[in-house]
Amino acid sequence: TMNGLAHARKAGKHIGRRRALSPQQRAEIIERVESGQGSPAQLASLFRVSRSTVQRVLREDGAWTWQAI
Repeated sequence: TMNGLAHARKAGKHIGRRRALSPQQRAEIIERVESGQGSPAQLASLFRVSRSTVQRVLREDGAWTWQAI
């Protein structure tokens, strides 16, 4: 209910789906792409997530553009 969600937000609880990758995994993906150690597709397979998840991580960090791949 809306009251339950408001109470949870007020208590500082996370609302919604868990992230597929931890902050450490996100940092590792960014580092590997920047050093040329894998494509988004290869890293997606390695971390067992979709290619679009890897691309979203890179786009949010600003480490990836279409020209970089």
